[in-house]
Amino acid sequence: MRSRCPRCETENRPVARFCAHCGLSLADGVDGTRRPGRVAHPDPSPVPEGFRLCEQAPDLYYRIESAFGGEALLGTEGLRLTVLNVGYSLCRVVLRLRGVNKKRAVCLDVQRTIESLPRGALVNLDVASYEITAPLHVLRVFLETAEYAHEGEDRQGGQR
Repeated sequence: MRSRCPRCETENRPVARFCAHCGLSLADGVDGTRRPGRVAHPDPSPVPEGFRLCEQAPDLYYRIESAFGGEALLGTEGLRLTVLNVGYSLCRVVLRLRGVNKKRAVCLDVQRTIESLPRGALVNLDVASYEITAPLHVLRVFLETAEYAHEGEDRQGGQR
């Protein structure tokens, strides 16, 4: 049985670790599948200090700050989420942001979509203060879905 690349649909040998056409890792991802965003890049870019790993995505990281810049102080002001991709270029990335207050009640539950997220890209997403119903105690960022970038883009996010 051959192994089909989930990005470019090339048939590969069953023992192949990487796609012979596009170089995508054919290893199962963090959730046991080969879905985009869940397969770790074999040579991820370095991650700057202050970034945290998105849940269910081995190569997506995020940083949170107040929408006004700097550390969020009140927990109810608007937020800026900066997303960093250190792995394969992705598109149509859907992230879920879920926050709870000190009593563990959900006070933020929103989705954000990023149309294009090339390798090495930083993308800013804003969360308005009216979307946060109580002071945030813990914020978690999950990858819900993503697609691999078009075959015409190389693994660095540029055109071939």
